[in-house]
Amino acid sequence: MKRLFTLLFAVMVGGFVFGQTLTDWLNENPGNVAFSQETSTVQDGSTALGIVCTTDAQADTEVVSATFTVTPGASFTASAYIMDNDIAGKARIAVSFDGTNEFGGYSTDGTEWELVEMTGTVPDGVSTGTFFFRFYDISADWDGDFECILDNVVYSEDGGTTNLITNASFENWETLVATEYTIAEIQDTTGTGGTGSAVVTEYVETTGIVTGVYDGEFTMQNGTG
Repeated sequence: MKRLFTLLFAVMVGGFVFGQTLTDWLNENPGNVAFSQETSTVQDGSTALGIVCTTDAQADTEVVSATFTVTPGASFTASAYIMDNDIAGKARIAVSFDGTNEFGGYSTDGTEWELVEMTGTVPDGVSTGTFFFRFYDISADWDGDFECILDNVVYSEDGGTTNLITNASFENWETLVATEYTIAEIQDTTGTGGTGSAVVTEYVETTGIVTGVYDGEFTMQNGTG
């Protein structure tokens, strides 16, 4: 006998779960990297950023800060604390100046917070910067995902104490209010120029009948049977 279940749910299409989003940071590939608000293991303040990366394609894993103004020719220091207790991968820090990337060091596997730091000189002719993380697999130990925790990000110039990173310790999260759509509206690709939903990045709510569950994923339809 076919069993049908009515489901009411709220999800972030292409984004974060549980109705919360981190402010001032962009998850460029939410299908590959999941965020969580970490409150048990923190380095600074009361929360940190939990990461689960599920791809070994490192270029598709970037987590990027809000843009800040930089000073051409200034010396800079960029750093972050990383808790990397997973042999399957590693995290790397980097800074992008007007789209030109400069990469720093990697995290190493361990049970303690590790300060990963880089220094350099702001290139001539640039005006803005972003700090970003990238996540890499360790091929010999890759098991399908890599987990780590990030906290206390700093970017400063000329030995100063002013941190140009906004929400540097991942303290600020927003609770999202779901917008109700029909399944057909979620599936609509009008105006996207591709096959993606027109409501990608929105937090949505819908109802329907679950028609199949496949290894943690499910399909659903309108109607009652």
